[in-house]
Parts: sequence; structure tokens; C-alpha cells
Amino acid sequence: MYGVAFVLAFIGLKLLGSFAGVEVPTEVSLAVVVASIGAGVGASLLLPPPDDDSGGGSSGE
Repeated sequence: MYGVAFVLAFIGLKLLGSFAGVEVPTEVSLAVVVASIGAGVGASLLLPPPDDDSGGGSSGE
């Protein structure tokens, strides 16, 4: 989730920067996008969300 948000923010800043005359090379943009999505996927696999054991579920009692 955070990886996708970072990619969208980066692309938005890159778009705004292009109006101001700031040029970001295509290779750099691609590297940032791939690294961000890869880090997000890796974090999702290595750090699973905690179990929801709040006891509020329906247990059929």
C-alpha cells in the first residue's frame, strides 16, 4: 500500500517538476518505480499483517 502511494507521489512530483523545467531521466524514473514496488512487495511478504484476535467475530455462540 505504501509502495503504491510513494509511486503515485513520485509521479505527481515529476509531473509538477516538468512544468518547472526539471527533467528526470527515464531510467531514474523507472528505477524509482521498480524499487518502490519491489520494496512494497518484499515488505508485504516479510512483514505480514498482525492477526486480528480482538474477539469481536461471530463464533456461533
